[in-house]
Amino acid sequence: MILPHILGTRAIALARSGEGPRAVRDIEAWLNSEREDRAGPLELYYLNAGYAEALSAAGDVRRGLATADRAVEISRSVSNPCLMAHSLGLRARLRVLVHDANGSDRDLAEQRDLCSRYGIVAET
Repeated sequence: MILPHILGTRAIALARSGEGPRAVRDIEAWLNSEREDRAGPLELYYLNAGYAEALSAAGDVRRGLATADRAVEISRSVSNPCLMAHSLGLRARLRVLVHDANGSDRDLAEQRDLCSRYGIVAET
């Protein structure tokens, strides 16, 4: 099922263009359809990453951070270094917004390690 992947990616774009509340509504409508069990981890990763950004852009940073935690968990469960680097960067940005500099620093250190180990470049 590709829809959660698309919704998540679209939510990131909407959140970054000032339309976080719209993205939150779109994702929550899909979540209310109770089809999560029919989606794979990659799709759910992007859904959660997009939802986290959208929630934060809509002013609900704490819920966004909890959703970013889920994205990190999913990326670890599939052992995908690129997704792990992305989710750690996202969570680090959100942790700064809730004044968790130590948590942000830990996430960024792990992200740097992953980038160095696997030769990948993290989003800034």
